[in-house]
Amino acid sequence: MGRILEVKDQAVGGRAHQEFKLLAVCREYQGEYCGAGHPATSYSTTYGDEFVRAAVELYQIYVADTRRSPEAAMAMAFQRAEVRSCRGQTITIERVRYLIRRRILPFLDGRDSAIPGTPS
Repeated sequence: MGRILEVKDQAVGGRAHQEFKLLAVCREYQGEYCGAGHPATSYSTTYGDEFVRAAVELYQIYVADTRRSPEAAMAMAFQRAEVRSCRGQTITIERVRYLIRRRILPFLDGRDSAIPGTPS
């Protein structure tokens, strides 16, 4: 019985470590990002590629955790880590839903051709 608990603790610890690393990537690449060829005078910003890749992995971690909503878990994690949106705002659950709908799901479905290395 003790071995099962030890393995479970290692899995949770590994997940927590992975979550910490991914949030650090999101924090490093947070904020405004305009793609190549985007006019410098435009107000239209998006999330950077590195941010999206890390957010995709976070989303997959939170989807696997069926105890809570992945959207709420992501919003809380981003807020705790002080990760800001592409326009420099607090990432609320509404902003997480936007990120999931516009960047994460297209990436997972292979439709986000803006990110090099996206599955096709």
